[in-house]
Amino acid sequence: MKTDRINFSELVDKVKSVRRLESSVLLLTGLLSTLIVAFAVLFLITVVESIAHGSVMFRTTLVTVFVGLTAAAAFWYLFPSVLRALGIRNNPSEYDIALRIGEYYPQVKDNLCNAMQLVPLIDNPRGASPELALAAYSNVSNIVKDLDFTVVIDKNKLKRAGILFFAIASVFIASLTIFSTTLGESLFRISKFSTSFLPPVPFTLDIEPKDDTILRSQAVEIKVIVKGEMPDKIYLNLREDLQSNFDKIELKPNEIGEYVYAINSLKSSITFYGSTEWFSEEIVTETGKINVVDKPIVRSINGRLIYPSYTNTAPRYFDEKNGDLSALLGSKVEITVFSSKPVVEGNIVFVTANSSIVTNEATDVKLDTTKYALSISGQQLNSSFRINRSGYYFVEVFDEDGNTNEEPINYSVIALTDEYPRISMVEPEFDVQINTNALLPIKTLISDDYGISTLKLYYRLAQSPYAAPDEKFTSFDVSFVKDRLDLEVNYVWDLNKLGIMPDDIFEFYLEVADNDIVSGPKKSKTQTVSVRLPSLSEVQKDAELAQEYIEKNLEKLLKETLEIKRDLEDLNRELAKNKNKEPDWQQKKKTEDLSKRQNELRKEMNKLSDDLEQTTQKMENNNLISQETLDKFKELQNLMKQVDSPELRRMQQKMQDALKNMDQEAMKKALEQFKFDEEQFRKNIERTMKILKRIQAEQKTDALRKKAEDLAQRQEQLSADTEKSDPKNQQAQDELSKRQEKLESELDQLEKDLNSLDDLLSELGEEQLKENDLQQAKEDLNAQETKSEMDKSEKSLKSGDFKKSQPSQKKAAENLKKFAKKMDEMKENMKQQGMEQAIKQMQKSLEDMIELSKNQQSVRNNTSKSDFNSTQLPKQAQQQAELFESLANVAKAMAELSEKSFAVTPEMGMDVTNALSEMRSAVENMADRNIRGANQAQNNAMGSMNKAASQMQDMVQTMKDQQNGSCNNPGGEGEGEGEGKGQGQGSGGMGMSQKMQEIAAQQQAVNQAMQKMMEGGSGQGGRVQMQKQAEMRRLADKQGQAQKSLEELAEEQKQFAPNKEKLGELNRIAKDMEEIMNDINSGNVTPETLKKQERILSRLLDESKSVHDRDYEKQRKADSGQNIFGDNPNDLDLSTQEGRKELMRQLLERSSKSFSKDYENLIRAYFNNLEKNNQ
Repeated sequence: MKTDRINFSELVDKVKSVRRLESSVLLLTGLLSTLIVAFAVLFLITVVESIAHGSVMFRTTLVTVFVGLTAAAAFWYLFPSVLRALGIRNNPSEYDIALRIGEYYPQVKDNLCNAMQLVPLIDNPRGASPELALAAYSNVSNIVKDLDFTVVIDKNKLKRAGILFFAIASVFIASLTIFSTTLGESLFRISKFSTSFLPPVPFTLDIEPKDDTILRSQAVEIKVIVKGEMPDKIYLNLREDLQSNFDKIELKPNEIGEYVYAINSLKSSITFYGSTEWFSEEIVTETGKINVVDKPIVRSINGRLIYPSYTNTAPRYFDEKNGDLSALLGSKVEITVFSSKPVVEGNIVFVTANSSIVTNEATDVKLDTTKYALSISGQQLNSSFRINRSGYYFVEVFDEDGNTNEEPINYSVIALTDEYPRISMVEPEFDVQINTNALLPIKTLISDDYGISTLKLYYRLAQSPYAAPDEKFTSFDVSFVKDRLDLEVNYVWDLNKLGIMPDDIFEFYLEVADNDIVSGPKKSKTQTVSVRLPSLSEVQKDAELAQEYIEKNLEKLLKETLEIKRDLEDLNRELAKNKNKEPDWQQKKKTEDLSKRQNELRKEMNKLSDDLEQTTQKMENNNLISQETLDKFKELQNLMKQVDSPELRRMQQKMQDALKNMDQEAMKKALEQFKFDEEQFRKNIERTMKILKRIQAEQKTDALRKKAEDLAQRQEQLSADTEKSDPKNQQAQDELSKRQEKLESELDQLEKDLNSLDDLLSELGEEQLKENDLQQAKEDLNAQETKSEMDKSEKSLKSGDFKKSQPSQKKAAENLKKFAKKMDEMKENMKQQGMEQAIKQMQKSLEDMIELSKNQQSVRNNTSKSDFNSTQLPKQAQQQAELFESLANVAKAMAELSEKSFAVTPEMGMDVTNALSEMRSAVENMADRNIRGANQAQNNAMGSMNKAASQMQDMVQTMKDQQNGSCNNPGGEGEGEGEGKGQGQGSGGMGMSQKMQEIAAQQQAVNQAMQKMMEGGSGQGGRVQMQKQAEMRRLADKQGQAQKSLEELAEEQKQFAPNKEKLGELNRIAKDMEEIMNDINSGNVTPETLKKQERILSRLLDESKSVHDRDYEKQRKADSGQNIFGDNPNDLDLSTQEGRKELMRQLLERSSKSFSKDYENLIRAYFNNLEKNNQ
């Protein structure tokens, strides 16, 4: 350890030696720096003195400067190093040096410092470990023993100072040697700074100009001319008029050695002379004089900036304070100038940068100057010019002496360009498919800084199975009211006018042009969007795929529901085994899982309902289903949504609460109720699947009729086009043959759809419809013959024999029309048969209900007459049980009817359920010999049955009225324009959205005609005026027709789909239409009238877009489609053997308390008899 301590001391000494060496280096560096400054200052003042030959005072000042700068340098460079060397200030500790060494050597880091701090603690550890300290020192000692610590000393400054000192000293000594006469004498004079050395004056001074006259604000130069040896300083002494003393200004020689004083703008007359100092004497020149006279001045500028007429912007006025101009190209500037005195010439000078040439040294700008002469009237001058580029302008004037205004103010001119118009197609934003009406609502936002002149729609056929695509776009004008700078333009594009066919794709965009008449209209356009007309087969196929997807998922939901039911029963059995125990963690987890699974099923059911809604909406848009079928789809959607019942959610919440409270009794009740609601969920799914099948049959029938009508219409159109076409035209042959080939392929798809309907009717058990109506429809279609005729037509068209193709085309169209008519009749028969079956089943249930009500009254009367010990009570209980079974059979029949029709309302189901519940209560009370309770329950059951019977009777009458066509049901017969009886959606069988679009198209036609008439202005003669009045009357009639169509649509919606919000908006639009019509009739048509028309069109399109959102509203209030018999008491389900055994068990349990043996045997015999009858 002693050796280590010696080595440690050597190590510390080594660190301290580094500190001493560094202090020495710093001290030497400071000394050299001080000497550098001293030699440099001495050399400088020697040179200055050799040039100046100064006086005693001057040399004294130089010496003072030398001493002061040398002392300052010593204080700045040397003094801190001395203080450090003496250890007074800024002296680093050994630890600081050790840390710096560690920073320099990465392997050392702070280990050296740590060792130096730890080793001294060995003698007095104070909690530190001596072994640890020695280990630290030993470790670092091995590392640093061969390291050079002096590397941390910065010696560069010393080297630089030494080099610089040697250089300055060498230069100083060499200069003294070389210039010994000049510098040596100068150094001698400095050393004898208190001694005077005055030489003779070696120069003469003169002044120019001595007398001159210039314009006020003109530039002038005053020269002091020196001959001989140049003095140290030259001064100009200057005094303005009214000034008492001269101002003394030191002059500096310019690049050619002249002493010149320049005045850029001389405002008043001046007197001046030059002077210099020769040691203590002043040498002066003669006195000079410059007189100042005035020049013309622009006192004020007034002007007017007139914008181009198309901007409709008021003129802007300006003056000399705000003469900078910023205006559109083509704007006119009118200027009036007032001068300070009469002038003989004036100009507005416009300067603009034409081009620039960039070089390595600078940028050369070429300026174009244009002068506009000012007309002169005394001191007032006028002119004008147009702004056609940016730049600046100023005003120049000349008096009779040729003097001009000096430094005129430059005013900037910024020539603004008319911005490009902006356009955005809001609807549609992306590629879109249109419905069968081939109307495309377009909403566009356009704006410009000064106004819009035109809006055009460009289109071309991009793809078609019948014709070659167009290479170029074709355009037409879209009318709009030009009343604002930003507009929302609504337009209904009727693609029927282009002859669009299924699978045709058109590309289009809109282009807007502004009203710039100066540089020409600028144009902007929207994105290009594709619009496609899908075939009815494609729409039908998509709908069927979507429905198949829904069916498969419903089956999955049903399977999952059955699994939940089994798991629920297992959980109930587990809880029943542990009646006195709280639910364990596993049971709690199972309950939570059941609730989560049920919740997922509920969400999936809602999703399927939304999917069905979208599919139905697509079919409605393309007019593939009648209004009756559409309403059934909506009822089915509502049924699917009501699976997510509030009761089910409440039961789930009760289970969660019971789990939290670990309440076994509450949990058991919640599970029982959850089991009941889960059963409702399952039955709703089953009912949904069955009803969906039946609605699909109706939908397929509607679609087949519609597709057949469409094919027949297109076949007839093909026949008409064939008759008009030139057989020798190869392009016509190709196009017509392709259209025929397309019709034939769609006929194949029609036949497949027909076979699909055949299979569906077989699945539904509708053999009568299948054997009669469907078979007759197939015969009318005669698919083989129709395809053969189409094939003949196609071959004839390809060969150019157009006449030969026409009989085949007409025959095919005739078969298709027969088939469509038969499918229409089949749909009507399907509706009638369904109605008849529903009436028949409802009538039967009604009769049974009335009979049961009478029997219930009889049993009630007998029961009320009996007492507690009556021997007739068992017989009466048996009668009550028989009534219960009979009512359960009625409920079962009504439940079966509810799977085929929506005629069974929730109220009926609720009343029947209440009656069953009261009957069960009556049986239980009679088993307990509670005569009063039994009688009350019998009264309640009879009341519920009477209510149900009353509702059933009303429903029977309603269905009969619908069957006879006396009900305002939208699914009944209408007076549409289509063939047959126009079933479905009133006029034409169109959907609500399509009708709104067609009314919007009518309104658009009125708007366009009105705008054209307003733009034409009033006539010049009587004949023209009469034509305008006649046109006004026609427009009023068209506006009235659009109003009538809207009112009829509102009335139709009021009858079968009341929606206060929608009806209110339709009525408000109709009222606005009436106001427009009154304005047209009265001749009071103003721009405000056009604005009203545009607002009406916009609202119609908005209603068209939102109509489906309203029809398929998420928060519907309708009650149809509920599981109306979900409340049937499962414990008394007499339709199954288990149910009958359960009822007998309950009655026998009660009989053990109060029934006699005979009565018990009677009950057992009754149920045994029931079992035999059911077997």
